[in-house]
Formats: sequence, C-alpha cells, structure tokens
Amino acid sequence: MSLDLSGEVVLAIFAHPDDESIAAGGLLAWTAALGAQVTVLSLTHGEQGGSIDRDAPTGSFALGDLRARELRRAGEALGIHEVRLLTHPDGLLPWVDATALERDIRRVIEALDARVVVTFDEDGLYWHPDHVATHERVTTVVAAIGPDAPALYYASIPPGAM
Repeated sequence: MSLDLSGEVVLAIFAHPDDESIAAGGLLAWTAALGAQVTVLSLTHGEQGGSIDRDAPTGSFALGDLRARELRRAGEALGIHEVRLLTHPDGLLPWVDATALERDIRRVIEALDARVVVTFDEDGLYWHPDHVATHERVTTVVAAIGPDAPALYYASIPPGAM
C-alpha cells in the first residue's frame, strides 16, 4: 500500500533552529517525501544557542542570522516546503507575552490551513524552558481553535535517551 499525502499541510512548530531536526527530522522528511506540504515555524532565531560553526559568536544577532541560514539549509535537506522564523527572544519564551505568542502561532496555522501540527511533548524533550513554553502555547492555540483544529502530535524522546 502506498501512502499519498499530496495536498496535506503539516506544520512543525519549535522554539529554535535545529529543534525540527532533533525532534522530528525523520517525520518531516518522510511526510514531505509522501507529498505533504511541510512548513517549519521557529519561534526564535536561536541567538542565545550554539551553531555547527565553531567560530560563530554566541548570544548575538549575528548568531541568530547564522542559525536561521542553517535552518533553511536543514529544511532543504529534509524536503521542507517552507521555513518561517519569528523574532521572539531566544531563552525568554516562558516570559514573553503569552497572548502575543499565541496570536502569532495561530496566524501561521490559519494562514497555512494546517491540518497537522507537530511540536514538543510536555517535557520539551529535556525540560528546556523555551521548549516547554512552546508546547504550552501551541497546545493552547490548537485547543482554542475548536472542532476545526488541526490534529496535534507531540515529538518525544523516551526518558533518559537525551
């Protein structure tokens, strides 16, 4: 039996560039290969994190730009249709205005008419505060959409595996 996902819209929502690959890269590549239109939404540019470029400055807008480019390259490798980045502050998602963050997430879900949303499970893979906040905000938004909400799936890793 061949599975055809042509016309389906899958939206993966994560906190930082690289989360999509770590949490759900295989799933996203597989659904894209089956014909789904897959979009990745990163809520931050990851300017406080690290990079595969060992010489990249940390905690800077330059690092955020580099990580955004890395995300676009990862998206190409995974067969992602589109990559979107928001500009919420990296490392501060639990403390940003929840209403504004939820509004931004909902706008993307509705603009794409996403039928499937993938995000972090409640533990954010390893209790990263930005990941947990992403789980909470995405879950709240999808629940608020009501009966027309997209299916919501959580990326998780067995305890102790990360």
